[in-house]
Amino acid sequence: MRNKLLLKLSWLGTHYNGWQRHCDEPIPSVYTVLHAALHAVTGQDGGPVPAGRLDKGVHAMEQIVTVTIRGPAPPVGTPARARELATMVYELNARLPPDVRVLSVNDAPPKAHAIGMSGGKTYSYFVGVDVAEAWAGYCWRQPQLDVEAMRTAAAALVGAHDFRAFTAEAKADCVRTLHSVRVERHAH
Repeated sequence: MRNKLLLKLSWLGTHYNGWQRHCDEPIPSVYTVLHAALHAVTGQDGGPVPAGRLDKGVHAMEQIVTVTIRGPAPPVGTPARARELATMVYELNARLPPDVRVLSVNDAPPKAHAIGMSGGKTYSYFVGVDVAEAWAGYCWRQPQLDVEAMRTAAAALVGAHDFRAFTAEAKADCVRTLHSVRVERHAH
């Protein structure tokens, strides 16, 4: 029997070469460490399929991944199945580095694919005025910010735009649509 699972992951990408596995990788990818943990827990070599790949150094708060596991399992929706999935979260996290976490594991329909199950991508960028040293590596530090000017500039980004100038290699379609851009000020 084949069971399709939907995993929700979170990671700090500082020490990873993005999502994609690379041959002879001196720096591991998130795929590599997750694949190894899945193999240790399930005994299978099936690879996780992400909703989208991320580049070197990029963090993810809720990356959707599907994986197919072969073998018997308690019926979907039963307390035994819920326990099995909760145990899988615990066992995967016990084998993953502390900067990669499985947030949840759920059953998915047999033909489910992470890309189709994702609601899209959300990018968050953090700029700090007075930031604790612990957060220094995760945000851009600036002494002063004109939040209203940032909101005005950000509004021009909403809509469809050609991002070809930001790519390392020419691609056929570089048009992407930004549905919203928010500039928020948070007190700490």
